[in-house]
Amino acid sequence: MKKPRYLIDHLYTADPAVHVFNDKLFIYPSHDIESGIPENDNGDHFDMRDYHVFSMETIDGPVKDYGVAIDVKDIPWAGRQLWDCDVAYKDGKYFLYFPLKDKTDVFHIGVAVSDKPEGPYYDFFGNDMAAIGDDFPIITARYGFRGHPGWQGFGHCGLLRDGNNYFYVSQARLSSNKYLMDLHIHRMVWTSDGWPVISPERFVNVPQTNITTDSIVGTWEHIDLTSTTTNNLSKVLEFRKDGTIDGISNSSWSFSNNELQLIFNGGETIIKSKIFHDWDWENKKVTICYSGLSQQGRSGWGKKISSN
Repeated sequence: MKKPRYLIDHLYTADPAVHVFNDKLFIYPSHDIESGIPENDNGDHFDMRDYHVFSMETIDGPVKDYGVAIDVKDIPWAGRQLWDCDVAYKDGKYFLYFPLKDKTDVFHIGVAVSDKPEGPYYDFFGNDMAAIGDDFPIITARYGFRGHPGWQGFGHCGLLRDGNNYFYVSQARLSSNKYLMDLHIHRMVWTSDGWPVISPERFVNVPQTNITTDSIVGTWEHIDLTSTTTNNLSKVLEFRKDGTIDGISNSSWSFSNNELQLIFNGGETIIKSKIFHDWDWENKKVTICYSGLSQQGRSGWGKKISSN
């Protein structure tokens, strides 16, 4: 490169995720707009309304702007501020993970998918993320298991890959104190429909031993990540040996090929989930967890807390 230059000089951009896809350098920055709001400790002066995707073929070459990939105004659950994002590639698909504040000013992490690194990116139902749509799934939202105040405010997300293993990284804030931040790393798995979901527990490299139908029988805590305005708290369910579930009416479970299927309320909600071992931080032991998506594109989490 002959001399330093601004790669993007027509927009205010920061916090880029940078990847090489198809022999091009792709840049996924946040995009700030001059709001006229005085700077303060709450970050109210940041007005990040959308994402643009950029690429370049050589370090001295031109930068191509593909336009808006995601827009806050078109996301029904959005409040404000699309912070720094990241992108992961798997099996011919590109997944864009984005932190966004809800209408109560709390961050959640959403995900969108595309066949091309530049987009267009789509939600669970095939809606263009640059146009009005449902804009789920959400990878994580404010939640809490029993024995812990819970977590909220997930932002500054990143994706890691180690061979065939994927990991989600972000900041998180205690539900009881939004000013106390922690680093979260979660195992990322992929549903049979090809969507990413994360473990409900922070990552510890516990042994992945065989899980059988008999080992699923017992007492579980289950969380539906459906609310973007209130805490998603766990409920206690009993997974019985006969395949029924006690705790939600007319519900059942089945297990095959490492996929746990949960049918709640007579089929009103059906969650296809991956199942694995992880560390139960609240009860300080290794346990079995599941993570999946419903037919409405909402995340469902669970962890086993005891056997019968």
